[in-house]
Amino acid sequence: TLLVAAIAACVVGNLPSISGAFLGGLALGILQAELAGFLPTDSVVANGLRPSLPFVVLFALLLIRQSVRSSKTVSDPLAGVDPPPDPPPADIRPAWMTNATRALVVVVGGFALCAWVFDDYWVGLITAGVCLAVVMLSIVVTTGVGGTISLCQCTFAAIGALATAQLAQHDVPVLIAMVGGAAVAAAVGAVLGFPVIRLPGIYAALATLAFALFFEGVLINLSWVSGGDVPLRVPRPTVFGASFLS
Repeated sequence: TLLVAAIAACVVGNLPSISGAFLGGLALGILQAELAGFLPTDSVVANGLRPSLPFVVLFALLLIRQSVRSSKTVSDPLAGVDPPPDPPPADIRPAWMTNATRALVVVVGGFALCAWVFDDYWVGLITAGVCLAVVMLSIVVTTGVGGTISLCQCTFAAIGALATAQLAQHDVPVLIAMVGGAAVAAAVGAVLGFPVIRLPGIYAALATLAFALFFEGVLINLSWVSGGDVPLRVPRPTVFGASFLS
């Protein structure tokens, strides 16, 4: 939180200005102190807004600063040159065969270990690791393909999971709720991505980090998001009435 507050103050000075960062830090501290005196103490949003103010300020500044949006980019002088042709497929073994073989060995071996070797504790750790690995694979799309550094991928996963849980609470079948949760996460990502995609690399990273910390500090505490003090529970999914998970 202190690091993000410092970054927010530096963005006030557009990063290179020490005096601007100094004034931005003073203004941010005064605003936080004033909010403590004026905001109601019985509101979840109000209680979460004060510690999350640096995230909100940082995100807002990144979107409204004209100097940030108009940063010059260096174009590739070889962008119009065709790359060299690939070698003939007949001369090499297709990569998908090698990858498929390795993936099959890993998947079958992993299922065997989880079924007959590991106890519930290790199965839980492996399941959590696989889930996080799938979430982090989305960085290939955002950074590897899109060229934008995103630091809120786990936040989108949380949005999808919480939306799934909320739909399941309203008697929506779990598998259908999972599709709905993915749609909600995609919609939030589209709304967030529209302004962020226009920012240069370092500023896009800071904006997505600010959104992730704001979600964790404020939105996750709201009852209509996470259930509040009573965590949401999702029943096991079933296919044609049969459950394949114990």
